[in-house]
Amino acid sequence: AVSSGELPLSLEISPVKLAQFLKDAKVTESLEQKAEDVRIFKNAEDKIEIHGRGYSGHAIALDALVNRVNNALNRAKDTVEIPLIEVPYSLDIAPDLQEMGVKELIATGHTRFAGSPANRKHNIGVGVSKYNGVLIAPGETFSFNKNLGMVDGTTGYKKELVIKPEGTIPEYGGGLCQVSTTLYRAALYAGLPIKERAPHSYAVTYYSQVGGHGIDATIYPPSRDLKFTNDTSSPLLINSFVDGDNAYFKFYGTKDSRTVTLEGPYISNKRSALVDALLVYDQNLKPGEKKQVEKAHGGFDALWYRYITRGGETKKEEIVSKYRATQNKFLTGDKPKEESAQAAEVNPFE
Repeated sequence: AVSSGELPLSLEISPVKLAQFLKDAKVTESLEQKAEDVRIFKNAEDKIEIHGRGYSGHAIALDALVNRVNNALNRAKDTVEIPLIEVPYSLDIAPDLQEMGVKELIATGHTRFAGSPANRKHNIGVGVSKYNGVLIAPGETFSFNKNLGMVDGTTGYKKELVIKPEGTIPEYGGGLCQVSTTLYRAALYAGLPIKERAPHSYAVTYYSQVGGHGIDATIYPPSRDLKFTNDTSSPLLINSFVDGDNAYFKFYGTKDSRTVTLEGPYISNKRSALVDALLVYDQNLKPGEKKQVEKAHGGFDALWYRYITRGGETKKEEIVSKYRATQNKFLTGDKPKEESAQAAEVNPFE
């Protein structure tokens, strides 16, 4: 009790002891994360090296936490939320590269491929590595296929089973559309003109794990490619890497006045999944044996808007993707009588 004329009692915690408690209880260890800095330079062979991935870190906001704990003590609260602050990473670019125009981060493309088979993950890692350190000159129209090169065992790829009209066969490069999709998103967010891009024929769930459906880009050399133009006044340096089940493409260059906003997806024209199952003969299965390789799902249209504002004017672009409905697909040891008529067109790089 507090007698008349006395000040109310107030409890306060020691910031030093609180910090020590958080450390001893390993709260600091579990919540705080160091920033991962980036260093970009040319080595002795005049090749560009990029060290670090450019991740911001997190630290406990101790002053704010002390205030919250003191408030909780004096108001008999049972819990306190620990506030965190962002710790930005540093970007160290060599002077000679800055003179060329490689000065800052322009845009980032990000996709996630959790649940992919081991060989698909491997191929994504190989494909992503092909673009790291590549420079796109001002005015250059960049071709994904041209820079990809040969896709076979000699270039580091593994085989994945692919359903084709002639049967189920292994092909190199399964998963490379994850790479092209990630690069496409970097080009979108950079506000670059897209010269060639095709969505997948049906909705692939890997590409919706970040952002949703409708901003994917399928490739299949030489018939399908992803192309965009560097319409900035300086070179764009590609930094591409895989982190766990995540793929990233980052563009470093010189910013201009443009700002970019993406809005979507807007889903419409939904179509039911196909009823009839697709049977594809697999000589590796025994007669009477059947294995499901894809579940039926509906088709739909996805619409995105890209807004590019520059010089006080805003340009609105539509990104339209039409995905067909699919059916259940099975591998079977019993060769269908009309196999060629039932087999679907499939891009092995999806």
